[in-house]
Amino acid sequence: MPHSPPKRPCLAFSTRYSGRPRALFTPIEVVVPSGLPNAGKRIKVQGLWDTGATQSAITDNVANQLQLPVISKARVSHAGGESVQNIHPAEFTLPNRLTIQGLRVTCAEISGADVLVGMDVITAGDFALTSQGGEFMLSYHFPTREKMIDFVPMAETANQRLKARMANSQAKSSRGKVSAHARMTRSQKKKRKKR
Repeated sequence: MPHSPPKRPCLAFSTRYSGRPRALFTPIEVVVPSGLPNAGKRIKVQGLWDTGATQSAITDNVANQLQLPVISKARVSHAGGESVQNIHPAEFTLPNRLTIQGLRVTCAEISGADVLVGMDVITAGDFALTSQGGEFMLSYHFPTREKMIDFVPMAETANQRLKARMANSQAKSSRGKVSAHARMTRSQKKKRKKR
């Protein structure tokens, strides 16, 4: 049965890493949402993707540069304990112009980046990390696809193909042995006839 067409445009991006990445970084633009002073103002920064973060965060430096208003405060747990942090409205523009709107981001100290992409953004779409030949690729699709990515049936299909190839290889090998045996037997018969 064919899939029904998506209800909104689908957007996606992929980022490749040569060698095993210690962390997943992508460029991200933080944008002031419409309806606010400085709406549309944006800065491009480094974003760190973190499945252990419930909510996305930005540094105080980003919030100050964009003059984002404080809409509330929240108690935030982090490696250093707990603290009360400002919450700001924001939009993220990911690679390939993929924009996530309506975000409420906390302020935080982020090691090696200015944005922490948390599960609020990650679970708004489909997120995958795959590898081949020492290269790794982060791929993100928004909104979520109608069909989930499930590696189990892919593995089962690959194993069935491997099993069939191995069975064919063994069958060819057995036929080769029988053929060689038949040739030896014919050769022995000829020798006997000559005697």
